[in-house]
Amino acid sequence: MLRALLNTTVGRMSPARRFAVSWGAGANDFLPILFLLAATVLLMVGVMNLSFGRL
Repeated sequence: MLRALLNTTVGRMSPARRFAVSWGAGANDFLPILFLLAATVLLMVGVMNLSFGRL
């Protein structure tokens, strides 16, 4: 019963809104930080790959 209630309430919302609700009200503040963090990690992995690939 709880699952059905959850499905109907979540089903009425758009995916973005569902994401924001699941992450809390402050999701808009964290999204840019999360994006920058992901970009930094990818950059670091790329640099590590290049430096270790030459060894």
